[in-house]
Amino acid sequence: IFNGDGYSEEWPEEAARRGLANNRSTPEAVRCMVDPKNMELFGRFGVLSEVEVKARYEVKLEAYIKLLNIEALTMLKMARQRLFPAVTGFANEISQTINNINSCGVDGLSVKAEAELLKKLTAAIDKLDAATIKAQQTPADEDGFVYGQAMAYHDEVLPAMDELREATDAMEVIVDKDYWPIPSYNEMLYYC
Repeated sequence: IFNGDGYSEEWPEEAARRGLANNRSTPEAVRCMVDPKNMELFGRFGVLSEVEVKARYEVKLEAYIKLLNIEALTMLKMARQRLFPAVTGFANEISQTINNINSCGVDGLSVKAEAELLKKLTAAIDKLDAATIKAQQTPADEDGFVYGQAMAYHDEVLPAMDELREATDAMEVIVDKDYWPIPSYNEMLYYC
């Protein structure tokens, strides 16, 4: 009995010690279906034939690929059509505020806070742009090798989506509520 946390650093070591598989991704876990000993087991008990196992394996991987593709495309569309314009609009308002304060002709007025906010916004816009470029680079099908494409989605698209999410989360806390086009965490959690 393992009474620890199956997501902790201890578990991979414990699983290896017990001789258990520790598949850390969907493609790796699904690949176990076509392991010869598993296919033999399915066949011996009349559950699935080898052809049926391989067909289900490919269908599951293709579903994984399609789902991640839909999620990535949706995320990109939201970033390009909703978030990017919102953040640039807010940055434009801040830059106009800086210009207006500077053009007042009153000595001693500081725009230090506004300038720092503008720097954060433009850095966030750059990070969002870089993340969207990275996330839109969909892995190509390598000669029909579905497992390779599924692993490419896992290794390339998922991390790019995480970067895009990180960039979005960073902007949500600095962009004015009136500009933010989607419900914020605060609104979802506390109905504010």
